[in-house]
Amino acid sequence: MNLFKSLLMVGMLTLSISVNAIEGCLVANRMYTSRASISILSGPAFTTSAFTDANGRCWAPAPNGSCQVCNGTAVAAAGVLVCVADILGPRDGAIYTGNYYSSFTIIDCNLDNFSWVLTTSAAAFGLILIRKRKTL
Repeated sequence: MNLFKSLLMVGMLTLSISVNAIEGCLVANRMYTSRASISILSGPAFTTSAFTDANGRCWAPAPNGSCQVCNGTAVAAAGVLVCVADILGPRDGAIYTGNYYSSFTIIDCNLDNFSWVLTTSAAAFGLILIRKRKTL
């Protein structure tokens, strides 16, 4: 019984370490998390300086509206996002519109990666029930 409790605690700690809730703007397969220091009328503005690839991941909960991502230097002009390209750099000044997540959590969508955890948990639970029946 103590082994099962120990395994359960280690599993819960491992899963809780990988979950963190932050805000971001999802455009195509990237979640941009670096908020621009300007305020615009159409929603939150983000820059391309920090992002997370979305390949094989899901986001929870659902998006809260739209947002814009600036691939350059973000400037606000009359409440509208203006994105200035770098003169010699790689940023082209494009503005991307995406889905805004005020607080999101990264979830691994593919449950096949966790099939061994589910199988082990079910087997351990079954063994505990069988042992309890033998003692009665």
